[in-house]
Amino acid sequence: MRIPKNSWHYRVWKFTYAFRGKEGFEVPEETNLCRYVSRTLLLPVPVFLAMITLFVVIGGIFFVLPNVAMVLVGYGTLALDEGTRMYRRHPFPGISVRGRTIPTWAIVSPTWLLIALATLVAFFPSQLATAGTYVAYGVGGVTVGVLAFYVLYLFIAIIVSACRRWEGWDIAKEYVKAKKRRFCPVIKFEEANAPHAG
Repeated sequence: MRIPKNSWHYRVWKFTYAFRGKEGFEVPEETNLCRYVSRTLLLPVPVFLAMITLFVVIGGIFFVLPNVAMVLVGYGTLALDEGTRMYRRHPFPGISVRGRTIPTWAIVSPTWLLIALATLVAFFPSQLATAGTYVAYGVGGVTVGVLAFYVLYLFIAIIVSACRRWEGWDIAKEYVKAKKRRFCPVIKFEEANAPHAG
């Protein structure tokens, strides 16, 4: 069985190999129909979620969280130096008092510490912890629910729109036949305009 490389299901199948090889998307030259269909239907959503998670985690660890922490304590910002392609700290200018320069972090950090202490004194720690826990669970639950619903909706919409095309139906029919015979034919991939023999 031959499948053109410009078909929608081939592109979805290739996407599931995003983490394979040094450059990613290194796909085998052939597979069998059963592996092809199961991989095309079951793996796109987990691979997509893994890519998003990896992007968020790496971005958070290496850029966002350090930048937020540095800005909050008045230490400066991180920015990419075009010449060396390395992240460098760009400090905030200090505050000059009577000819002496006081670094910004020496003013901002104690201010945040005083605000935190005032907050803890104003609210009892146990009440603050309980309220924070409920808010965090609520926001997290709603966010996960909305994301899961959206991903499921996209997945179903892609499958429904794809199944309306003939090539999707052909693959589905061949898959059902192969499962009944308990034999999955080998699939070879070909360029879109390449002639095939037999």
